[in-house]
Amino acid sequence: MRDTQQLFRKTRESGAKDAAHGLRAGGTQKNSGVEGACYRRTAEARAVAWFFPAVLAAGFGLLPVNRHKIERQIMAFQIPDLAVTESDRLSFSVFAPQDAPRLAGLHSDPEGERYLFRDGMVWSEAYAASEIAKWRQTFAERGYSKFKLTRKSDGAFLGRAGFGFDETYGVAELGYTIARAEWGKGYATEAAARLARWFFEEDLDDRFIAFAVPENAASVAVPRKIGMREIAPLTVKGIVCASFEMGVERG
Repeated sequence: MRDTQQLFRKTRESGAKDAAHGLRAGGTQKNSGVEGACYRRTAEARAVAWFFPAVLAAGFGLLPVNRHKIERQIMAFQIPDLAVTESDRLSFSVFAPQDAPRLAGLHSDPEGERYLFRDGMVWSEAYAASEIAKWRQTFAERGYSKFKLTRKSDGAFLGRAGFGFDETYGVAELGYTIARAEWGKGYATEAAARLARWFFEEDLDDRFIAFAVPENAASVAVPRKIGMREIAPLTVKGIVCASFEMGVERG
C-alpha cells in the first residue's frame, strides 16, 4: 500500500510539473502545453490503472481492484478543460472559476429558482463561485460533478446537469437546471439520459437518485422518461420531493 501511495504521489507531481511547464510556455496546441500535459497524463494514468489490478490479482492473489477508482486517484490533481462526455446535441464539461457570472445568471430567474428554493433565492457571483469550487472538488474526489451544459452546434450555454453527492442520503444525486429561454426543447431529458449511461459506464457507483419539487411537472417527468424507478418521497431542504433511483446489479 505504501509503495502504491508513493506511485500516486510521484505521478501527480510529474503531472503538475508537466502542466506548469506548459503554462510557462503558453502552449495551446492539443499535444503541447497544459492541454498536452492533460492528454499525456490521462494516458499514463489509465495505463497504470489498468496495469496494477492485473499485477495484484495475478501476482499476489488479492481481491479485484476498481480500475476507475485508481484512475481517479491518480488524476485527482487535474480538472479537464475538455468535454467529459457528449450526447447528440449537448456537451458536458467541468465548470471553471471564470464561469461564475454565467452560472449566477442561470440562477437569477425567480421563476426557475422557485423550484429549487421556496424563498426565491437567486445566486450572486460570489455564491456561484463557491458552488463551482465545491463541484470541482467533487469531481476530483468522486469522478462526477454538476457539469456545464453547452450546445454542440454553437457553443451556447444552456445550463447545468450532473451529479452531486447527497450527504443526507449518502448517494450520488442527479440534477439539472436549464436556462428558461431553452425550456421545452428536451434538453433536460437528453442530458439526464446521457448522464445516467455515463455514470455506469464509468463505474462511478452502483446507484444514484434524483428528486424534484412535486409541482414542477416537467422536472418530475424527466426521471420517469429515462427509466428511473420511483421511490418513497425524500425530504430535501424541508421540502417533500418526488423521488427516484436507478441502479445496476453487480455480478
